[in-house]
Amino acid sequence: MLSVGSNWGVIVPINKFTPLRASFFSVSALVLGCVAPLSANSAIAQDAPLSCGGNLYQTDGTGLLFSVDIATHVTTPIPMGSPIGRNALGLSPGGLKTYSVTGGVPDNTVFVHDATTGTVQSFPSPNVGGFIPIRGAVNPFNGFYYFADNDTNPSIYAFDTTTTTPIGVVGTLSPDVAAVGNNGDFVFDSAGTLYVTIGDHIYRADTPVPTTASSDTISLTTLAILTAGANSPGIAFACDGYLYVGDGTTTIFKIDPSTGASLGGFPVAVNSTDLGSCATPSIENMH
Repeated sequence: MLSVGSNWGVIVPINKFTPLRASFFSVSALVLGCVAPLSANSAIAQDAPLSCGGNLYQTDGTGLLFSVDIATHVTTPIPMGSPIGRNALGLSPGGLKTYSVTGGVPDNTVFVHDATTGTVQSFPSPNVGGFIPIRGAVNPFNGFYYFADNDTNPSIYAFDTTTTTPIGVVGTLSPDVAAVGNNGDFVFDSAGTLYVTIGDHIYRADTPVPTTASSDTISLTTLAILTAGANSPGIAFACDGYLYVGDGTTTIFKIDPSTGASLGGFPVAVNSTDLGSCATPSIENMH
């Protein structure tokens, strides 16, 4: 049990993991440094308006986008031409595009916002009715955008970003321990392992998330428990290899993804509804 300061209470790390593959790692073994990730077209990636260096991105309740500097904690509005959706935020590696979802019946719509041109495309996605999307992230391992609802056992939907094809449901998340609260988010590391917040818990998936429609159950193992009263709306990796987790107010915690240990917290100016990042920290030295 580690204290993260009198203003932020206590986060409890849960250490009971066995390696899934290269993605279960010690952050101390990473080649750290906040640099832009490589992409298939590095020239375009360097021109992208969304920095993948030392920034997180968060949305507010109106769908506006803000950057958060992880070193200075300064929050800066990002002009995107139009709101991008206040939840299920995903950013492509290189920062070229953002993805978000609006819930509703008869369909969910995936919005793809080009961060360079400001143009927006929309793609209806199959649903089961009454869907309320709150979780979203791009998996840098396969390039798919995934999003999920606000249930305590969320269904996960996939969207092929290469073909712009909605896949539908690819699995259902099953936590090992029930959380308090049902707000949440998720994020993938660069090897494709999923990290999930549900209420006051942070989990790590025990198996990869499928890329084709399925009814698979994806079991989640508790990584850490947030402070009492937390109902986390956001989780993201930054370029330093650590997880950053919102608590549902204006506090962001820094978490070691291998141990669940908290490395402190800091306040931000905007009460966020989601977190995201286009950083893909190196995993070449993970074990």
